[in-house]
Amino acid sequence: MTTFLSLFSVYIASSVVSMFLTSTPIELFTISGVAIWLPLSALTLVPLVDVMRSFTQDAAEKVGLSFKKTASWMLGVSMVVAFLCVLFAGLPLPIFVGVLAAVTIGGAADILVFRKMGEFFKSPVVRMAFSNFAATIIGSGIVFFVAFTDWFFANNSMARPVHEVVVGWLAQSFFIWASSIVLGAVIEKAKNVFTK
Repeated sequence: MTTFLSLFSVYIASSVVSMFLTSTPIELFTISGVAIWLPLSALTLVPLVDVMRSFTQDAAEKVGLSFKKTASWMLGVSMVVAFLCVLFAGLPLPIFVGVLAAVTIGGAADILVFRKMGEFFKSPVVRMAFSNFAATIIGSGIVFFVAFTDWFFANNSMARPVHEVVVGWLAQSFFIWASSIVLGAVIEKAKNVFTK
């Protein structure tokens, strides 16, 4: 249970801090005049959030916590803390709403695919390669179209042209998916060393 609670705490902290970093865009380079950009969160904490979600779920399974309970704790606690940050710490509302929708829908895809892959693979990293792809492509799309357009929030100061939103969405999805697999493999190796 200690492992689960530790991973759960890191998941909550990293997911909330990553929301704050989402409002800072970072331009990586330009291809044929099209800027390839990501939010700062994608370059820093979002891969860790994805990895922690999978490892937290794996730890929950090992201590016998139900899928429903684990999913509701992960979603509920992170969203309550994030909402308090909207009220008292200046977290932009479009980011909170985008992340809430992304975590709900993308997170559900992640957990369901991770669970299904458990029928075929034992390694959480291999299972995560499939589940994080689903979560990242769905979740990133939701965040980008809610937080970086004016489709849902009129006069959104973070809004960009749709083609830039699509470029950011796809760039973030690939970067997060690839880096989360690398990070997950490193964490899995370290975990195996320290739990022997």
